[in-house]
Amino acid sequence: MDQLGKHYERADVDAVRSQGGAAYTIQTHNVDRLVLRETEHAKSMKIEGMEVKVKPGVEIALAKAGGAWKVDPVRKTIALHKVHGLQGPIDDAFLDPFLLVRPTGTPWNNAVNQQALRTLAHFRKQWGKYFLSLIHI
Repeated sequence: MDQLGKHYERADVDAVRSQGGAAYTIQTHNVDRLVLRETEHAKSMKIEGMEVKVKPGVEIALAKAGGAWKVDPVRKTIALHKVHGLQGPIDDAFLDPFLLVRPTGTPWNNAVNQQALRTLAHFRKQWGKYFLSLIHI
């Protein structure tokens, strides 16, 4: 996903690649720009029921404008909008992989260890509530 319809709202992409990578069927929700990679064999693409003519390539960028999907060969920005890498340090930090480290072994201070465990449990609950993804701590 390269651009959302509404920021901070759930967005989904369900894509099926078939015929050895030649055909794609894609459904989206709250997505205005999508980049597909490993599309060297792409010949036909159907996104949200619309046929889009594509040429095979390393990646294919699709943009929705006026409710219709089109190939966006230069991935141009139509208007000012938030994209990964430009929306702010907090958003960008949580869009890239990160690691949470749980305390193990015998703690020097049991109260601090218990607080760290409570903080991780709170994080797990909040992350699942707002970002709807699975995490492993």
